[in-house]
Amino acid sequence: MSDYILPSEPWIEEILTRLPIKTLLRCTSVWKSWYSLITSPNFITLRLNRTTSNKNTRLLVKNYNDIDHYSVHADDETFDKCEKLNFTLRSRNCYFNIVGTCNGLVCLSDDVVGYLDIMILWNPSIQKSVDLLYPNVRFQSHGPFRHTLGFGFNPVTNDYNVVRVVYFQKDGPGWGHKLPPKAELYELSTGSWRNFSAGDFSYVINELTP
Repeated sequence: MSDYILPSEPWIEEILTRLPIKTLLRCTSVWKSWYSLITSPNFITLRLNRTTSNKNTRLLVKNYNDIDHYSVHADDETFDKCEKLNFTLRSRNCYFNIVGTCNGLVCLSDDVVGYLDIMILWNPSIQKSVDLLYPNVRFQSHGPFRHTLGFGFNPVTNDYNVVRVVYFQKDGPGWGHKLPPKAELYELSTGSWRNFSAGDFSYVINELTP
């Protein structure tokens, strides 16, 4: 069917932004022009703004029984299960740690035991995931350390970021960490890590320890 049949009125975009994500993905196969519209940065931002303004919030719940199980529940006194998610990723340890969630994306780390340095961005709505590149600081190159991870969205750069703060062990006997730590930033738009200054960050965040 030719694209010229498709109306170009603004109400088409208005309707599409209100559709559930799974229905919206099917719409990308209807016309090439719809695919271009739905995958455009402007449309994604418009739909995201509409979604985040929706007061019907949901909670992501993880249960562990030999493998990770995820489900979405109502964020109210009923705590009703809305949907069981199809989670096919498998941890090399016992289970994944949830670093954080933002705008429907989930950041996972496989660092319960050891220095695996495995981090994943998972979109449960479309069942797709991205394996992050190994960070710059690793046990093989820098020796023992502890780290803390954070995940979020930067509205200035319009990009999703993973922040990693690494603390190296002090030299000599005893237990302690060198300050300031080393900091790294992963940018989803470039798919790479870069170092940045931690400034006079003079304390240790006790959160995730390999």
